[in-house]
Amino acid sequence: MKETRRIYENGRGTADNIAVFGNVTIVVASISVEKQQVMLTLNPNITGYQESKSRQSIAFEPTFRPCTLTPGIPATIPVEGKNYKICPISFGTVTERGRAWDYCDIEVEEIP
Repeated sequence: MKETRRIYENGRGTADNIAVFGNVTIVVASISVEKQQVMLTLNPNITGYQESKSRQSIAFEPTFRPCTLTPGIPATIPVEGKNYKICPISFGTVTERGRAWDYCDIEVEEIP
């Protein structure tokens, strides 16, 4: 399994900063397009979630510490007896509704 998804820094009124790849859940905390870095939490235990058109609130107990990733330097994590490689592929910014949103394309691959 190898899958790539675009994840945004903020929820944009939806949960666009959260992605689930099979057994791997990613919650993005911040993205720096200039530094080509993404700070995220892998497989958190989400204990609460609220959102509106302009705000988002997530409460969780991370089972893995937050980490910062850059392209070409993947993180490898074990989940339920399988190993997964997580790596940012590209960064950018889109403008919607008069506001700029930073994003990161993240690739998750199950390692056999």
